[in-house]
Amino acid sequence: MNRWTRLLLQILSILVFIFILWWAGPDPWKQILRGKPMPILAAFLLHGVATIVSAIRLKLVAKTIIPQGNAPSLGRFYSINIFSRALGIVLPRSISGVGGKAAGLSRLGISLRRSLWIVMLDNLFDIFVLTAFGIPAFLFLVKTINQSVFLALCIAAVVIVGLIIRWGTESQRAAFLLDKLARIQWLADKLKLREIETGSLLPSPKTSLTTFGWSIALNLVLAFSFYFMGQAVGIQAHWSAYFASYPLAQLSLIIALAPGGLGIFDLGWLGLLQLSGVPESSALTYVIAQRAYVTIFVLVLAGLGLLIPLLDPKINR
Repeated sequence: MNRWTRLLLQILSILVFIFILWWAGPDPWKQILRGKPMPILAAFLLHGVATIVSAIRLKLVAKTIIPQGNAPSLGRFYSINIFSRALGIVLPRSISGVGGKAAGLSRLGISLRRSLWIVMLDNLFDIFVLTAFGIPAFLFLVKTINQSVFLALCIAAVVIVGLIIRWGTESQRAAFLLDKLARIQWLADKLKLREIETGSLLPSPKTSLTTFGWSIALNLVLAFSFYFMGQAVGIQAHWSAYFASYPLAQLSLIIALAPGGLGIFDLGWLGLLQLSGVPESSALTYVIAQRAYVTIFVLVLAGLGLLIPLLDPKINR
């Protein structure tokens, strides 16, 4: 995608978000200001837990890719993770989510190309989990299956994806994957794939499954946080509506180019909640509320991240 096309799509996404704000009117803001304290606190704490879990996963992936030595502290990975999310409030996701994390990892002494590979792998585990949940979620939202079948299919999908990850990360198959990727000229040149040793291309099967497990925990925690944000503004919707909408809304971020996924992400939540039976006015309130709450949560957690160097002296080394 060339620069002007990307810029046009970013502008359109922002205009979509502005239209949603206009469409909703002032009522959602009144409900946000009158939000229930306990659900807001629960959503914030869950976002904090999710940030820590995400940092643990990033460290786990990085440790299998970077050269052996003293691994940086978890606090360093927390800072990289939360500051890249804070940047995502004002910068496109391709710059904040990928470039921001890669730049942070490069400060640990990892080459920028290797850092980009680590970030790509880290994001890939999210896509695995969201895809596993997304197919049953779609079937549930369109009323093809009931709640019990939805949950059973989610568990089955996670097991199947886990087995595929276990099979695909064997060293011989990693070598095969590297050979195929190296044939993509632009990707091989950007990431210097021909210079990467096969053994360091992918985490081991055991580490991959552990990372996949952390990814499942991360997304379940985030799904709960979105549910509590709905409770905070009095949205009368069953928890399954949030859990089914969450993976599909998150997957929309793949094509979201505007800062914070503005427009596309919000439109996704709006449509999915209405599909699950939530009235239009309530869905509009939720879309604006989750955007406001998540922005505040990220800024507060980023502020706490500034205190980490005081609590963890090793982070400055």
